[in-house]
Amino acid sequence: MSRSSKSPEQFRADAVELIRTSDCPLRQVARELGVNHETLRNWVKTAEKQSGQPSAASGDADQDELRTLRKRVTELEVKKEILRKAAAFREGDGSSLTCSYRFISEHRATSGVALPCRVLSVRRPGFYEWIAAAPVRAAHAAAGPCHDNRVSRGWTKIGSLTATQKGSICDRGHT
Repeated sequence: MSRSSKSPEQFRADAVELIRTSDCPLRQVARELGVNHETLRNWVKTAEKQSGQPSAASGDADQDELRTLRKRVTELEVKKEILRKAAAFREGDGSSLTCSYRFISEHRATSGVALPCRVLSVRRPGFYEWIAAAPVRAAHAAAGPCHDNRVSRGWTKIGSLTATQKGSICDRGHT
């Protein structure tokens, strides 16, 4: 059951012609005419069926696809830039996780954290754990060289050890 339109037939015909001849998007024309964009889209579809001509409204799907593709291209360009910077950053250090974390830490003001973590295949919680462990790493570095793998690789948090344990770990291997 269709409702009769409140707008005169001539107004609808003029609106459809404006869509066909104008470069403006359908939504903008509808806003300027004071008509709902879906109503205007229906008028255009009805006119297409009656005349058999495609109009600019059928190009809306193409415009949406073009907008989506442009957004995707921008996204890929950002990812490419992150990978390019990360490759230059890693040069000489290899592809260690710590190097990835350092890169993300130094570039998070411009790139955020989520996107670089995703691009570099790094877990975000792991990055935040690495950031939280910075004081432990700094305390360990300040304590001097220690060759115990558990401590040097961060497997044991120095803050959780007793003074005797710290002394026994750090006394080993000093030259």
